[in-house]
Amino acid sequence: MMRHFLWMLFLQGFWCYESPLKINPKSLVAWTGSCVLIPCQIEERMHSKKILATSVVWYFQPILNMTLLDYVGTVLYNNSRIPNEHANLPGLDFQGRVRFVGDLTKGNCSLMITQLQKKDHGTYGIKVTASVENQANRQILYDSATLKVSDLFPSPTLEILKCQERWALQVVCSVASHCPEDAITMNFKGLEKHYLTAETMMMDDGVLRKIVTIQPIARSKKKITCQLSNKNMKSSITQELEMKNCPNDVQVSVVDNLPIKEGDIVTLNCSVGSSVSSTIWFNWWKMDLHVANFKYSSSKLLTFPAHFGPVTSYKCEACNIYGCTSSPLLTVDIFFAPREVNIRRNPGGQIDEGMNVVLHCEVGKANPTNLTYTWYKDWEMILLDSPHAYLNLTNIDPAQSGSYWCEASNSVGKTPSPTITLHVICFHCDENPISIVPNSFVAWEKSCVVIPCHINEMLSSGTVNATGIVWNFKPFGNNSWNEGETTLLYNSSQNSGTITTVSDDALPSRIWFLGNLTNRDCSLLINPVRMLDSGTYEIKAIVSVDKYPWQFKRFLTATLNVTELPPEPTLEIIPVNIQEKKITQVRCSVPYHCPHKLVNLTFTGLEHFPPQKRTVGSGVIQTALSFEPTWDYNGKMLSCLFKSGAEVLSQSTVKLDVRYAPKDVQLVILNDLPIKEGDTITMNCSFGSSKPNDNWYNWFKSDPSTIEYKYSGPNVMTYPATHGPYNTSYECEVCNRVGCTASPVVTLEVFSAPKGVKILQKPEGRIQEPALVYLKCEVEIARHMTFRWYKNEELLDSTGHMLVFVKTNPSHSGTYHCEAENSVGRSRSPAFTLHVLSSKH
Repeated sequence: MMRHFLWMLFLQGFWCYESPLKINPKSLVAWTGSCVLIPCQIEERMHSKKILATSVVWYFQPILNMTLLDYVGTVLYNNSRIPNEHANLPGLDFQGRVRFVGDLTKGNCSLMITQLQKKDHGTYGIKVTASVENQANRQILYDSATLKVSDLFPSPTLEILKCQERWALQVVCSVASHCPEDAITMNFKGLEKHYLTAETMMMDDGVLRKIVTIQPIARSKKKITCQLSNKNMKSSITQELEMKNCPNDVQVSVVDNLPIKEGDIVTLNCSVGSSVSSTIWFNWWKMDLHVANFKYSSSKLLTFPAHFGPVTSYKCEACNIYGCTSSPLLTVDIFFAPREVNIRRNPGGQIDEGMNVVLHCEVGKANPTNLTYTWYKDWEMILLDSPHAYLNLTNIDPAQSGSYWCEASNSVGKTPSPTITLHVICFHCDENPISIVPNSFVAWEKSCVVIPCHINEMLSSGTVNATGIVWNFKPFGNNSWNEGETTLLYNSSQNSGTITTVSDDALPSRIWFLGNLTNRDCSLLINPVRMLDSGTYEIKAIVSVDKYPWQFKRFLTATLNVTELPPEPTLEIIPVNIQEKKITQVRCSVPYHCPHKLVNLTFTGLEHFPPQKRTVGSGVIQTALSFEPTWDYNGKMLSCLFKSGAEVLSQSTVKLDVRYAPKDVQLVILNDLPIKEGDTITMNCSFGSSKPNDNWYNWFKSDPSTIEYKYSGPNVMTYPATHGPYNTSYECEVCNRVGCTASPVVTLEVFSAPKGVKILQKPEGRIQEPALVYLKCEVEIARHMTFRWYKNEELLDSTGHMLVFVKTNPSHSGTYHCEAENSVGRSRSPAFTLHVLSSKH
């Protein structure tokens, strides 16, 4: 059961999509004795899959047989090769009258039936078996049409279209015609002199039409007839024209101010000159190159936003109860900013230095089309409102690498392009044949300046040939070298020597090109200079190198600072820190770039000047003074005079800052004299002057047997007073970073009470009376001494250091002491026993 249902679906053509088999029209009209062409077409593809028709069967009065799952009826045509069927042979009633006029290779499956009979009235069906690309099962397609056969020749239909195209009437005569072999003639009769257009004949979907446009006349009750005929028969139809007045002089206009820009609200007004009826309604049409849209509006005003798009025309139709009249077309011209702005580069590929590169700013659409172009590089504008869409980069150089974009503008607005990046491959970027030494210049009002410039002969890859020189100037504060923002001073392709086409005071009028490209000299003279000449001077050299295909550019700049007065000389002291007794050089220099004026530098300020050495070179005039300073040079003023003849142009003065070791160093004993043993000796080390004054002190203490060194930070030193066999000498030394200076030596005598007091006996040994005996009061240092003698603690009458016994006797025996005394104190000897033996023993 399911199988039968599926077959029925295929046979009936119940697709889930539109069937590719079509008969159009499906309702046909003919008359006896004529013919009919049943138009049939098979589409080439179904759902993008190719269809190939393999068999076609045409039926008359087909019926679906559910048992056979196929159509049965009178077979008119069959191109299949199925056994037991009479292929290509129609039924007996149609023999000799049926012809397959299609071409399956082109998808045409049409059928022609001639010599039509009344009994041919009925249904005609076609069954097509087709294979579909990439499908195993074949598809069965079916469609049908009906044919009505009349005994009479058909009558035409006459249609009057009122009030079209400003009062014109369009008359259409039509008749169904499906027999291309039976020619039908159609003619209008009546009102021929009022025709506005020629008669037009057309065939569309089996309907033959003839159209004519008539200018209506004032009188009513006029008739027009359409006559139809073939070689055997004829018919006609006549219609009376009822003339009423439609709206007159219909016009459409723009209410808004012109021009109309994208985004504006547009209002169109449909105006009517006159109308016999007070009731008027309006229809609107919108048309462009692709489509015509009808829009009904009850208002005479049509409002819409102005959008970008194809050029659009509008017309309105004013209607009353008698008909409608259309206005002429009005084209609404909408202005919009440029669109689809892009940059095209020529040439493409790698960009080598020296090539000529052209950037073209292309605009897809714009209205109005009178455009200007602004160019940008790396976010800076380089060309404003140019009428040309091209940016020419001649002899391109690496400095022109970067991001470029253009901005196309019209009266509506401006639109930028996407950026395009240029990367220029540099040729010997690390080598510049131009040299300017020095490259920074200082001058003063009314002096002159020569900017020395030279082009080297060789680069690493070959010989350099300079073909062009351009000097430009821009004042300080201007960071751009764009054209129009700089001053052209010299161009070797245009000028020779000075430029005289400007005012006498203008910078170019005071410029002389001193160079010679043959000698590779590109020097420039400015004479005289003015304050406004301060700025940057740029030279552009166009050069070529052996075996490199393009010329390329190299740039170099120099700066000039012009002051109102001559500059003060620069004083330089070598070494920076002046030190006494070391050779010092003072250099005085002034930047000088005007060889046409003689100047000089002279030193003043020192009593005795050694010879001065003067040099000129590299844009500087210099004089040098060498001398050996003494410490008393410190604080003296040394001046350098910049002179032109006897006139002092300017001067600079420097105060000599001479560093020297401490001077006038003295050691002073702060104690009261004499100094006694046990005292504390306090000494002060002083100096007169020192530079620098970051001083420290060294101390020395010595006697004939030893030298003692002691360093101490302060200038006051203390020593304990000790008594020794020798006097002690003291010395201090004051030091700074330059050197040390010692004080005179101070020798101190330390006084002490007598030391080492003892009694010596002479002769030694046992004493026998009446021997001569000496007792001596011995002291280590016996100066300025007084003595006392004691026997058995009794003071003797003797003050000398010797106690003499001429003739001793036992009475001289006893215990003796001596005392030595000086200004410091007295000291007593140990007890000494003298034993005198009697002679009697």
